[in-house]
Amino acid sequence: MTKAGIKYSTLWSDDFTDKYFLGRLEKWLKTGKCSHATKHVKKFADVKVPAAVKKTGEKLAAELIKDKAILGVFDEGCMGMFNAIIPDHLLNPTGVFKERLSQSALYYESTQVTDKEAKEVYDWYIKKGMTFHLGKNEETELTKNQILLQCKMYIAAVRIADDFGCHTIGIQYQQGLKDLLPASDLVEGTLNNADRPPVKSRDGKRVLYKGQPIPHFNEVDECAGLDGLMTYRVHKEMKQPVENTLHDLRWGDWDQSGTTEDYVWVFLISGSAPPAHHIGGWKGSDGLRQ
Repeated sequence: MTKAGIKYSTLWSDDFTDKYFLGRLEKWLKTGKCSHATKHVKKFADVKVPAAVKKTGEKLAAELIKDKAILGVFDEGCMGMFNAIIPDHLLNPTGVFKERLSQSALYYESTQVTDKEAKEVYDWYIKKGMTFHLGKNEETELTKNQILLQCKMYIAAVRIADDFGCHTIGIQYQQGLKDLLPASDLVEGTLNNADRPPVKSRDGKRVLYKGQPIPHFNEVDECAGLDGLMTYRVHKEMKQPVENTLHDLRWGDWDQSGTTEDYVWVFLISGSAPPAHHIGGWKGSDGLRQ
């Protein structure tokens, strides 16, 4: 609603019976508005930032403005997520531009990958220790055939990213591709990992994005794509592990179990979580039927 320019109020509660909720609800019913204290929010300009940190940020921002970056967007908006689309006139001044791509092209490119190439990727996963929970029923279980198709999609995605000079890409999957190929989760998580199966150009002469992740924004959430691109560059500049991913913030509360006295935020999702974020890396990663 903010993006659409619509004025609104928000209100939430654990069980909708507490005094705060009822008081704000009464005010909204009488006036059409209810507000909340925002003293905890500070303007960035009012925060003292260490000089070294500020210098790093300014350097990365200048690099982005000078050299530009491209978000590869597969079928923008096909899931109807209004907030997932960053208007070009707001995105472009940051030094980031969109290359609008087609999932039809991704499907076609997947069909052009050879069985030999797909098996090489599958064998790489197995050698790294990833566990696939396989069955035989194509309708209800994960099968090796499905994984090999995912391996083809992975190779195809990297090649298309290279074709258009993309610095990050997002696959929508839920619309269109879901009727043609197995789930893209394995592809997305692999793309987000620096240690991943090598992909060569179609002529076999180049290894594409060697030793680098290709940051992937799940469900083509362009806001996550821009964030992921910058997070990657910040981590890289600071010599930290570069893997990052999108997570949804599902809940937050003071820990009720007594395990900690801290306020705990719960992050859940993500199809594009890189194995580097799993305990044990690839050996701690499992593939199951969704």
